[in-house]
Amino acid sequence: MDEHELVEKIRQDIYLGKLAPGMWLKQVDLERRYACTRLSLRHALEQLSSLKVVEKLPNRGFYVPTFEQETIKAVTDARARVEMSIAPELAMNTPASAFDRLTELAQVFSVSVRTGTLEDQDKANLAFHAEMLKYGPNDVIEDVIWSLRRRVPLAVQRVTNTPVRLEKSAQQHFDMVDAIRARDPEALSELLSAHIRID
Repeated sequence: MDEHELVEKIRQDIYLGKLAPGMWLKQVDLERRYACTRLSLRHALEQLSSLKVVEKLPNRGFYVPTFEQETIKAVTDARARVEMSIAPELAMNTPASAFDRLTELAQVFSVSVRTGTLEDQDKANLAFHAEMLKYGPNDVIEDVIWSLRRRVPLAVQRVTNTPVRLEKSAQQHFDMVDAIRARDPEALSELLSAHIRID
């Protein structure tokens, strides 16, 4: 696997909790795990450090950061601000032909909340948001949003994703589709804020 694939694989394993918060990333173990060279692993860890996905301590190595509630709130607030800023484009640029697909994806997430695993829920949630973000103003903003989404691992998010919050999130997906269908950027912006931010 090339270095880009290695970065994404490690990032995904951190996101899914396979490399847990607080865990030291021992290079010899990771070389075996990812079947990679020490040099490519080192480059990947340096990239992940610059992206704030892992932390580096001089003369000690790399580790997966732990997440205080304050950090989680800061990341979700940043994401909410970015997504709210593109609500007008999403509300006005999403074609009517996308409404049925968005509703279908909202339904898939709603079902996963009641019957799916954590990974099923995450996959369904990401699919809904990916479809909605396709109609945003540009790819750079979309990349920023996805980067912020991946900053907080799923295992950490699980703490705040109570059944009540998940049910509320599922309903908010349907409400977002309604706001887009009504071409109402203010309603969409308020929904995005409530959907993303942690109470």
